[in-house]
Amino acid sequence: MADLISASLSAEDKQLIIDSIVNATSKLPFVVLTKHQRKILPAMDMERRPFVEDALVRGENDPTILPSFVKPAELRKDLALYGDISEVYVVVEALFTRVSDLLHAAGCDAYIAALAIYNSAKMAQKAGMPGAEATVNELKKLFEKQGEVKPPDTPAQ
Repeated sequence: MADLISASLSAEDKQLIIDSIVNATSKLPFVVLTKHQRKILPAMDMERRPFVEDALVRGENDPTILPSFVKPAELRKDLALYGDISEVYVVVEALFTRVSDLLHAAGCDAYIAALAIYNSAKMAQKAGMPGAEATVNELKKLFEKQGEVKPPDTPAQ
């Protein structure tokens, strides 16, 4: 057995975590992109930020190169938001990694134990132990069903 974790989460703590995340999410209602938009829209990262900042300064200093649709005040606002959200992103990414690791560890431990039970039941069946065949047949149905593609709960955007 992997035995990666031995812990529990109280109902109160679980609800507190969920409520905190829901509360934080409600503070970020600015935009929701579709999968398609996430794929096709150009993205800025920290390496591209100096380019954007310099272009803004140059556009402000030389209005002849500033396209009429570019509003420097709006660009500054976008850059400030990008900076603020980048700091939030670092924390959220760390939280996601921790939650993902906990989910993986707990799932791994549970799955390895279930496989051990299934294999033990198969050995018991081979040895002719009463009731083992029914257990193997039921677990086998679920075991073979693993990996089947299930339709999404919500339509893809």
